[in-house]
This record gives sequence, C-alpha cells and structure tokens, in this order.
Amino acid sequence: MGADASPFERTILVVDDDHVQARATVRLLKIAGFDAVPAPDIESAMTELTQRPIHVLLVDLQLGSEHGGDLVTMARRDYPALTTILISGSAPDEVEPVAKACGATAFLTKPFDLDRLLEIIDTTVAPARAD
Repeated sequence: MGADASPFERTILVVDDDHVQARATVRLLKIAGFDAVPAPDIESAMTELTQRPIHVLLVDLQLGSEHGGDLVTMARRDYPALTTILISGSAPDEVEPVAKACGATAFLTKPFDLDRLLEIIDTTVAPARAD
C-alpha cells in the first residue's frame, strides 16, 4: 500500500470513539498534508479499509465497548503492509505488550506528540517512487 503513495497522498484512518478527539486529530493531519478520515468504531473502520486505499491506521485502544487491538489484528491480517499505530491514555508499559500482541507497527500514549506521529508515519510508509 504505502509504496505507491506520495507524501501528500497518504491516507490516514483515525479510529476513535471520542468524536472531538477524532476531529481534532483529523484536522491536524490534514494541516500536515495528509488525507485523513475518521471512523468511530471497528465496523466503520473495516468498511473504510475496503472502500479506499488506507496507508496508516491510527487506532485508539479503547473504542467504547470494543478493543482497538482487535481492529489492528484484523487489519494486519487483511492488509499486512498497512502501518498500524495504537494510541492509548494508559501508561506505556501497559500499552506496549498489547501493541506487540496485536501486531501494531507502533504505539503512542495520549496526549500524543504530533511530531512523533509524523516521524512514525515517515519511517514506516514509503513515499512514491520517482519515475
């Protein structure tokens, strides 16, 4: 997925049941030059993954009664090249084992630093090849 995307054509799916947080994250990512779309739950996220090329999946660990790790596991199974980043308000030592178990590319704790998120994206999603 990522190998065909230019830096300004990378689409990030932001999965968070907190609509205010999701909108703020989408807005910041758009300002940074990405196409970013929100999804409030696992079902909506899986639908988005089938409807458009997604290069990065940014998932909150707690999605109401759902578990973001389950989404990461399903997405990695269906889209192995997809960069998946798990975010959580929990302590890093609590999030890291969950991120590893579900196969997340990386994890961030809330409030997360936008520069760190952009660094992860830049190092895990390849830019388009020059022809």
